[in-house]
Amino acid sequence: MIRALGMENHHAVAQHAASGAAVGDHLVGTPYPGAFVLDAGGVIVDKRFYLSYRERETGAGLLEAAFGLPSSQHGPEARLDTPQLAVRAYLDAPAYARAQRLHLIVELALAPGLHVYGAPVPEGFLALTIEVEPVEGVSLGISSLPDPVPYQIVGLDERFFVYQDRVRLLLPLTFHTASGNLVLHARLGYQVCSDRECWPPSTWRFELALPETSLVRPV
Repeated sequence: MIRALGMENHHAVAQHAASGAAVGDHLVGTPYPGAFVLDAGGVIVDKRFYLSYRERETGAGLLEAAFGLPSSQHGPEARLDTPQLAVRAYLDAPAYARAQRLHLIVELALAPGLHVYGAPVPEGFLALTIEVEPVEGVSLGISSLPDPVPYQIVGLDERFFVYQDRVRLLLPLTFHTASGNLVLHARLGYQVCSDRECWPPSTWRFELALPETSLVRPV
């Protein structure tokens, strides 16, 4: 079945050797790690696969990223509460292990009648962005956001795209090495506006502690 679906990883032996681990026949026929996402009717709506067999999502992370289902357990949270919006940031797992992919999830809830800008944005305005400071052994993926909706401001010729009510942002992080307990430092940039006024662009800085855990291996 693995070969029939074109899922055999012909580079598994080289990938294993590059990590310094012993190479054996057990690697022959290894598939690419990943999952097919099916809807309620059994139709495949997404395919989430990775080039290296040593990289994979956690089960909780797959539920969060593919279905938007909150896990019963996740990492510590950081919160921001203002009269204009509330923000909740967290990782989709309470700990990390080498070769795992986790997601930084940021959820915004805006007060009625307010919006934040999405990209592209005219000069002088700030679109919603997330940045994480570099951490050795951790690579950042491309942040995922829903498509913003077109928005026209009376009296302005510029074309805007905005998020209203609630918006959920995901940023994948892949942990290539076991580096002990980590602290991730991140910045969320945003600008809140109504149809009459705009607040100055803002940057919320927060940090999330992330302990290391060991992978469970069969005996």
